[in-house]
Amino acid sequence: MSELPDFANPPVIEVACGVQFRPIAGLRGMALAPLYNQWRERFPTVQEQPPLPPMEASTVGGPGVQIFLGNSPDVRLWFIDESGREVIQIQQDRLIVNWREGEPRGRYPRYNSVRDNLESRLSDLSNFVTQENLGKLEISHGEVSYINAIDAPEEDFGALDKILVGWPKFADHHLGNPKAARVSLDFSVPDVGEMTSLRVSLGPGGRSSGEISMFMTMTVEGRTDGASSDAALAFIDAAHDHLVRSFAEITTAAQHESWGRRS
Repeated sequence: MSELPDFANPPVIEVACGVQFRPIAGLRGMALAPLYNQWRERFPTVQEQPPLPPMEASTVGGPGVQIFLGNSPDVRLWFIDESGREVIQIQQDRLIVNWREGEPRGRYPRYNSVRDNLESRLSDLSNFVTQENLGKLEISHGEVSYINAIDAPEEDFGALDKILVGWPKFADHHLGNPKAARVSLDFSVPDVGEMTSLRVSLGPGGRSSGEISMFMTMTVEGRTDGASSDAALAFIDAAHDHLVRSFAEITTAAQHESWGRRS
């Protein structure tokens, strides 16, 4: 690919990079204590969250109702740094790292920082699985997700033409612009992994500060070309490139100006 678009002040408020692997039963509860001790200094806070569904299950028709038979499902653990902006998520078949804007708002540290964090945590997890005789880390899927909060006055929440290239204006409609609008797009990404998709959603939502913005969520997700960490990171890099190029291609020049586009 050619040089990626670059913005001085991108509207990014959260980034997640992660992988799915063959389930490892030992990644649960107290068995994770040695790994937590390794991460404790940088990520001292631990929270329990419901587990995420398998990636392939989440790509068809969006999230759905999960039915669990027998014992309660295993939890997903969050390891959070002192600022609350960096998070490691781990469950029996998933490892994800996040950067979040937080309050007070932090400056996005750029993709390489998040990617390097994922590479380090993958190495830690792989070594832990080997040392504890839990099996082998066999990665099957990768995912990159960006959440952007695009500032707009409430009266423009239905004027998607101000954000999306080629979106129609409704100036001639006898009721004017809609009060609000939501859109969902799904693109195939044929040259990255297998069954890879770029999903885009745009619509109004509330920020942690209470402000209302237009949220654009973009996610690339699919099967990796191999089960190794190197294959997973290659997928993550290619997925990120498609996501960034698509963000620039579907948003308007006026928005680019407000975000300080440099290339």
